[in-house]
This record gives sequence, C-alpha cells and structure tokens, in this order.
Amino acid sequence: DLFDVAIDEITIEQFYAYCQVHFLRSEAKFRRKHSNVPKKFKNDFKMRVRELLNPCLHTEDFWAKCKSLKQDYPQCPHWLDWHTSDKRARKIFPCLARKPYVGDHKNTNGQESMGKTIQTSFTEPKANLASVFAHLKRFLIEFDTRWFCALKG
Repeated sequence: DLFDVAIDEITIEQFYAYCQVHFLRSEAKFRRKHSNVPKKFKNDFKMRVRELLNPCLHTEDFWAKCKSLKQDYPQCPHWLDWHTSDKRARKIFPCLARKPYVGDHKNTNGQESMGKTIQTSFTEPKANLASVFAHLKRFLIEFDTRWFCALKG
C-alpha cells in the first residue's frame, strides 16, 4: 500500500527538525570547550559546521567539508563521525537524505512560497491521487514538526 510506505517515510521526516536542533546544540557545546576549538576559530568552526546543513550541498562536497573539519580541528573526528554515521546522518543532513525534505523553498509571498514548496518537493514522476495525498500528509507532518521545534527552541 502506498499509505504504508508513506508512513515509513514520515518517520524519517518527523525526526528531521528534532535531530537538526540537537545537532546544533551539540555543535555549540563542542565549540564552547576551548580544547576542542581555540577561541579565535570559534566563528569559523560554527560557520563551517552549519554549511553541512545546506540542502543544496552535493554529497561529495559534504564529505570533503567533513574531512577538512577533521583535519583543521583535531578533536573533531569522534564528534563528527558520531553525527555522520549512516542512519543518523540521513536524519540530520538534508543533502544525505534519501528523499528531499519539504518546506525549504524561499519566497516572500507566503501562499506562493508554500505552493511552490509543495510542488518542488514532490518527486514522483507521475502523480496519482494516492501519491499526492501521501505527499501532502508528509509535508504537513514535517511542517508541524518544524513549527513545534521552533516553539520549543
């Protein structure tokens, strides 16, 4: 059934915002420790780690950035390896996800932005009623999860 498949996909997307928030908190905690990141490089480290969350990043570029971080910050490999393990990384980093996450299209007009986001995040080659409803359900759950996480901080 298509709806059973959609429920499995929802599980990944439900945790997406939650995992990303925890990754950013972990990054801040790691960065604050002076033995991990020297004081004069804290902003550089923060910027480079946050680049990993770019959904437009190509997979090869993602892994190159990870390698660069590990080389420049000797305490970083264990921390970064834990977050980039196969199953965990797909939930944290949009560029490693099996399917694109929803809700990332930017537009100043709220209605146009939402409609365009729904259209661009739909990846099926041919739409049928069941696949459209399954996609809308995933989209709304993702939207609700992000809203909830934003409210929680």
